[in-house]
Amino acid sequence: ITWEVRDAFMCPKKEKLATRVVVRISAFFSYFIPQKIIYVAEKAAEVHESLHYDKRKTIVIPNGYDTQRFRPNSEARKAMRATLGVSNKTLLVGMIARFDPMKDHQSFIHAAKALIERGVDAHFLLCGSGISEDNQELMEYINSSGLGQYVSFAKTRVDIEKIYVSLDIFLLTSLTEAFPNVLCEAMACGVPCVSTDVGDAKIITGDMGDTGTIVPIGDYQKMAAELERLANLPNEQWLRLKKNVRQRIVDKFSMQYITEKYTKLGI
Repeated sequence: ITWEVRDAFMCPKKEKLATRVVVRISAFFSYFIPQKIIYVAEKAAEVHESLHYDKRKTIVIPNGYDTQRFRPNSEARKAMRATLGVSNKTLLVGMIARFDPMKDHQSFIHAAKALIERGVDAHFLLCGSGISEDNQELMEYINSSGLGQYVSFAKTRVDIEKIYVSLDIFLLTSLTEAFPNVLCEAMACGVPCVSTDVGDAKIITGDMGDTGTIVPIGDYQKMAAELERLANLPNEQWLRLKKNVRQRIVDKFSMQYITEKYTKLGI
């Protein structure tokens, strides 16, 4: 018997009482029932081990991604930008995330404002559940920052890869995550990412300059500085970065690579 843990249980107070009870009871049974416990993220393993799950059985295998679906697509990029009315010369920064306090859209808006104030020709795209002009709280963030003309919304859609390829940079401002799938999907599409230091973000991006950038949670000035730095990269270096971020996902998080990890377990 193998257990697979897909939730990092990062915010116990937000979980249902039944979930909290099951998590803690399972900690006891983890010493007797499973032969292995597979976690989707290093952070998930860390959290559950702190709740006294059997450390001897820990295995971390992240999600795998279809790198044929999530890949650069110049035609889709042009079409989406035309729909948004954003020129190819304008830096398009986006985030795909449901509207939730843990995603910290307020920091995204603050970073956007700081970037515009730095004189960067930029536009911003938000997509996800609860993201629309009907969201009064979100519109208050945007309007109070004077960013109305700089922010567009995209409806949640099944062909989400077309949103990713339209972007120049993906900005993740979350306060907490386990294994943020959006980073892998964006990078597979050749989109460099700036992310807060949450969950396994640093493991995904590499945080080595040539594959990703990690910033402190809530530090929107640092976010803006990193966005500006990337925007000003020489073209040759920019193209190399886009190639590197995709290659990292192909090498470390492709469906084929992750399948091989499961196969080697002999489950």
